[in-house]
Parts: sequence; C-alpha cells; structure tokens
Amino acid sequence: MLYQRTPSRKEIDFIGPRLAPVAIEGKYTDAGRWAGEAVTVNASEHLGVLATRTVLDTSATTETGAWAVPASFLAYCIDI
Repeated sequence: MLYQRTPSRKEIDFIGPRLAPVAIEGKYTDAGRWAGEAVTVNASEHLGVLATRTVLDTSATTETGAWAVPASFLAYCIDI
C-alpha cells in the first residue's frame, strides 16, 4: 500500500496496485457532513472510499463521489 500527494499537496492515504482503481481516505468523522471530507479523494483519478468512524453511505451521488464506510468494516474485510 502506498499514499499519493495530489497536485494541491493534499495526501490520499491508501492507494496501490491491488486496490486499483480505488483510493481510501481515512477521516475521523461521525457526522452526516462527511461529503466535505471526501474532497481530496474525489479530486483524484481514483474511485474513492472514505473510511469514517461510524458513517455508512454507499449512494455515491455526483455530489459525494466517494462511498463512506466505517473503518471497522474495512478492517474486517482485510482480516478475512
């Protein structure tokens, strides 16, 4: 796993050949305003997953782009 810096010097937390074409951005968000936290991953060329504290939203509208998935769900999937 790697990280990537965008042209605006923001950092996308997890990318890599085995994750392609998805990038994962971790944010400690618990609120319904998670879409603003996904700006960096949405600005990248990757599909995005925002690893959140408790928010689950897989609607991926044109506003949000990324999915919001609790980090615990992602950790469980990695452990399988």
